[in-house]
Amino acid sequence: MLFDKIIKSRFVIEIGSIIFSVLLALWVNEWQSSIKTKNLAREQTIRILNEIQANKVELESVMADNKARLDSLLAFQKRKEWWNSKKYSVNEFGWGYNAAELNKTVWETTLLLNVAPAMDADLLSALSEIQGLQRLYEEFSLDLMRKFAAETALLKDNLRSAIEKHKYNLFIAQEFSGQLLKKYDQFLEKYKKLEN
Repeated sequence: MLFDKIIKSRFVIEIGSIIFSVLLALWVNEWQSSIKTKNLAREQTIRILNEIQANKVELESVMADNKARLDSLLAFQKRKEWWNSKKYSVNEFGWGYNAAELNKTVWETTLLLNVAPAMDADLLSALSEIQGLQRLYEEFSLDLMRKFAAETALLKDNLRSAIEKHKYNLFIAQEFSGQLLKKYDQFLEKYKKLEN
C-alpha cells in the first residue's frame, strides 16, 4: 500500500513536471517570437520613415517642375496676342505635367510580414491616412494625364481655352501635392525620433 502511494505520487510529480516543462517551453518560444516581431516592427518603422522621406523628396521635385510649368504659362499669358495659336508653338510655354512616383513597398511588406499589430497604433493610423492620400494622388495623376491629352487636342483649335484648363489643372495638382507634402512633414516630424 505504501509502495503504491509512493509510485502514484512519483507518477503525479513526473507528469506535473512534464506539463510544466512543456508549458515553460511554449512560453519561452512565444516570448522569443514576440521579441523577433517587435524587432522586425522597429526595422519596418525605420524603413517606412526612409520611404516617406524619399517620397517627400520626389514630390518636392515634381512640385518644383509643375510650378515652373505654371509660372511659364502665366508668363506666356502676359505676352501680347498670346491667344494667337498660329503665332506660337507649344514649346514656348510650360505644357505638360509631371507626377511623382511614390513608393509604398515597405508598407505592403509590413502588412505581408504581419508585423503591423506590433507597431504603434497612432503611427499605423497616420500611415494609413498617408497611404490613402497617396492612392488618391495616383488616381488624380492618372486622371490629369487623361485631361492633359484632351487639352493637347484642344491646343490646335483653341489655345486660350487649352491654356486656361491646363493652368487650372496644374494649380489643382499643386494644391493636392501640397496637402500630401504637409502630411509627409507632419508624419516625419512626429515619428522621426523612432529612428534612434
